[in-house]
Amino acid sequence: MFLACSLSLLLFAAPAFPQEPAHPAETSFMLRSGEALTGHAKAIDGDRVVMHVVFMDGSATIRRRLTDFTPVSQFRIHLQLAPPTDFADHMVVARRAI
Repeated sequence: MFLACSLSLLLFAAPAFPQEPAHPAETSFMLRSGEALTGHAKAIDGDRVVMHVVFMDGSATIRRRLTDFTPVSQFRIHLQLAPPTDFADHMVVARRAI
């Protein structure tokens, strides 16, 4: 009886534990067209962004123009690729946000 109660408690409590996401840096980026892309930025190559995008049951690496994204998404792409580590980096990020 004790074992059955313990197992049922474990089964109901297991979903409550935090789980690691499949792709830890997944973010939604909005396009000017109103669509959203979910994934993470890998690099900026000239005026294009290389992104790993997750959709339905699969994923792909795509290239989109940086100007295709909304200004907030452009800022988040830059921030994801070069996160600030010191005061000078934070100042660069602040200037880019203005």
